[in-house]
Amino acid sequence: MLLFCDSFDHYTDLGTKYDYTNGSSFIVSGQSRTGSQCLFISAYAYGPAKNIKQTTDCLVATCWKCGAAGGALQLGCFGAADLTTFTQGGVVILNVNADGSISVTGGISRASQLFGTSAPGLVRFGIYNSLAIRTTVGAAARTRVWVNGVLALDLNGYDNRNLNNTGLNYINSFMPMAPPGSVFQNCYHDDLYVLDCTTAPNNAFLGPLRIYAGVPDGDGTVQWTPSAGTSNFPNVDTIPPNPATYNSSPTSGHVDQYIHPLPAGIPGNSQIFGLQHCQCLEVDSGALGVTSDIDGVKSPSGVALTTGYAIYAWPYDVNPATTNPWTAADFPLLAGPAVV
Repeated sequence: MLLFCDSFDHYTDLGTKYDYTNGSSFIVSGQSRTGSQCLFISAYAYGPAKNIKQTTDCLVATCWKCGAAGGALQLGCFGAADLTTFTQGGVVILNVNADGSISVTGGISRASQLFGTSAPGLVRFGIYNSLAIRTTVGAAARTRVWVNGVLALDLNGYDNRNLNNTGLNYINSFMPMAPPGSVFQNCYHDDLYVLDCTTAPNNAFLGPLRIYAGVPDGDGTVQWTPSAGTSNFPNVDTIPPNPATYNSSPTSGHVDQYIHPLPAGIPGNSQIFGLQHCQCLEVDSGALGVTSDIDGVKSPSGVALTTGYAIYAWPYDVNPATTNPWTAADFPLLAGPAVV
């Protein structure tokens, strides 16, 4: 099941989408693998961290570009309050070594514990490499790593529990990483996705995917009040999101639907594994929530909004209107927010 994906192409402020940012990570253009932007981690080990739905079998895949060896991904079981204290929750770290091999080590609380190392020469520096790590959590965990689509490590029987609380037998967060500050090598991530492998579909490594961002280009049926103009979609089609123009509604049941074409760059014969509906939202007043509406089908996962804009994401493995896998024929797609 798809938990989260990011092309880094539709926004510029990591703080609107991630739960922790440390000031050394930015969204930049000019180094992307797909689209126009990517994640840039400036010569520090830690990138942005994000909480995800709790799972006992998690896969995180990213495309990683760097000129030096160092960390690439960390999976953890720390909660939101612990994201600034990395010793509290690292489960496994995927590392790239100077000889092009990859290693899996314990998280920060098990920093000296090496679980396994691949053959050398798998990773090439200075270009994008597809890296993916899947792990369970426990006293006898299984961890697998893919490099450029090929299974490079399959490790079994290692204790990767959080040493600070060995009862936390799950993953609920992840963090893209870069070489440590002493190396002074800039690092880039793009086309990142996260899977809950306990739930089908999309419960196995999907390969080095390309993730595309698209925006609405017209109104469907709209009930929210536009802040500017007489049409709603021009208020919500900007990259990055523009808080100066917006649509709003205080009425439960109100739905705005916008026409979304197939994002530019996707070949019409592509296999589409999933879709993520991202909406930049903030509370105006009252206690109502907002959810995602796809072609008249409302997601049951409504959210209570916070003060200040945040980007909320609703992942879909299949088209909720048809319950079938996504195809190019599903576009143009009607999608938008619903007040709940």
